[in-house]
Amino acid sequence: MKDCIDDNLLTIVGIVVAIIALIIPIYKYLFDRKLQLQDARFKIYHGLIKSLVEPELQEENVIDEKTGQVCNKYGKMEDRQIATIFELRNFPEYFEITERILRKLKVQWEANPNNIHIINEIRYTLSYITTYQKWIYKFLRWTIILSPVTKWFVNTEIQRVKY
Repeated sequence: MKDCIDDNLLTIVGIVVAIIALIIPIYKYLFDRKLQLQDARFKIYHGLIKSLVEPELQEENVIDEKTGQVCNKYGKMEDRQIATIFELRNFPEYFEITERILRKLKVQWEANPNNIHIINEIRYTLSYITTYQKWIYKFLRWTIILSPVTKWFVNTEIQRVKY
């Protein structure tokens, strides 16, 4: 009887050790993968911010017709900025800083009447960020099953906003 208990105990200990030996590398892989994804999202986000505020270089060392000096020629980038502002909605972990950046840019760019489309997109994105951060949507995001429902509600509420 005692031999049977010892054999069962050894079997259980062996299984537990095998499970632990399997779980540790899986945990390490998932942890490393999470860090890699965070780093990739960080780089993408900062690339979006850079493309939002930096003008697009078309030609370098161009001779200015008026002054005759060598300068760089920058192109119009309104559509790229609108797309970038829209894409910033995909980074909820950066919503706090995104909101501050967009509010500052909105104040700067409102003076120019040619920026009306960019200003509208900033308003839509700020409205999206504000809606997305309401407590009910934060609560619903905790459940994986309700996550698509939350996104639908947020988008529906954004659709009602008119500028």
